[in-house]
Amino acid sequence: MDDRAAVRASVRQMIGEAEGGDHFILNLAAYPNRTMEETRFVADCCREAPFK
Repeated sequence: MDDRAAVRASVRQMIGEAEGGDHFILNLAAYPNRTMEETRFVADCCREAPFK
């Protein structure tokens, strides 16, 4: 989580690789070693990612 730009890019790539018509379910789980702020950051990255 130190490199937020890399986290954002990784989330965008993961979502971008899902092909149209794929059954893609995005599930977000909070890790005990992460803060709520970090979890919210990842959730926001998922919301920002362009879905096909």
